[in-house]
Amino acid sequence: MSEIPARDFIDDDEIDLRELFGLFYARKFTIIAITFLATLIGVAYALVSVPVYQADALVQLEEKSSGGLALSSELTDMLGGTAPQSVAEIEILKSRMILGSVVEELNLDQTATPKRLPVIGNFLTRYTLPDPGWGFLSSYAWHDEAITLGALSVPDALLGEPITLTNLGEGAFTVDLGTGPLTSGKVGEKLQDPATGFSLLIDKLSGAAGREFIITQNAPANVVKNLRSNLSISEKGKNSAILQLTLKGENRMEAARILDRITEVYLLQNLTRNVAEAESSLVTPPVLAVTDPVIIGKYAGMILLAVQYHVTNVAEIKAVQKVFDTNGLKVTGAVFNVYDAKKSAYGYAATSYQYEYKPRKP
Repeated sequence: MSEIPARDFIDDDEIDLRELFGLFYARKFTIIAITFLATLIGVAYALVSVPVYQADALVQLEEKSSGGLALSSELTDMLGGTAPQSVAEIEILKSRMILGSVVEELNLDQTATPKRLPVIGNFLTRYTLPDPGWGFLSSYAWHDEAITLGALSVPDALLGEPITLTNLGEGAFTVDLGTGPLTSGKVGEKLQDPATGFSLLIDKLSGAAGREFIITQNAPANVVKNLRSNLSISEKGKNSAILQLTLKGENRMEAARILDRITEVYLLQNLTRNVAEAESSLVTPPVLAVTDPVIIGKYAGMILLAVQYHVTNVAEIKAVQKVFDTNGLKVTGAVFNVYDAKKSAYGYAATSYQYEYKPRKP
């Protein structure tokens, strides 16, 4: 058996730059073509893809002065680095109670958009390219079409199904429900189909005659789910009690409007919740049961607060006083109940008196 010199192994491991350069040079046209094609695809994708915008908002949480259990920073780290209050508020912000109200108030379950060409439709709209006037493209929108829904109601069978509206010009249009003949209507007039339960009101419609628009009413649960998937909420900094909300959408103005409404509904709900908690703390008799006294006090000549000794505190008395002041009622005085003179810290005793009212004889 012959031995192979070690030099041969060293030569096999070395890279011959001249040979490698020659290989690239021999296939230079293939490399240039692939590079050009990849660049062209990247530019085309950037032009035709729908841009995604992002709206941001900050919400500062109020520190809870009562209730709950304070946790140490070590235990907070074990729970993921987010304070329990922040976790609870994040879940409330993403709840159906908040997002469902936003969907209902802004009619996010209803959409009406111009029918666009596949792939390049958004490119034509974004760069306002002129309409070439080709007949086979007459139903597709270019850049000057717009539609505004006033009202929309569809039967359950048509939820999530696209409904085609065709502009006839001069405010007239037809609607294709896909279940029968076309239905005609006019802008500003409510269109109703008693047979199917479909109703539609168009407030604005612009574009050339023959342009088509796609109208859809989705199930509110699906809209809430989609809205939740585009909504991101996190605490800004560790235990900062400041939540950062981020909403992504294809329409920047719409994304900002939706996020503004989410924060408004949350703050309103939070205020309502705090008021409910305050009212629940105002039901302890005798001094805080003020609902009936407020009503009856408008017809009575005198209002007295019943204060339980060593039970009712000053803050509660001030809260009741504020309720009466808000309703324009004047408190004449206060009556101390369950008062024990022996436990008094002021060193004096109290004496009880009985009064009897006798009407004056004429």
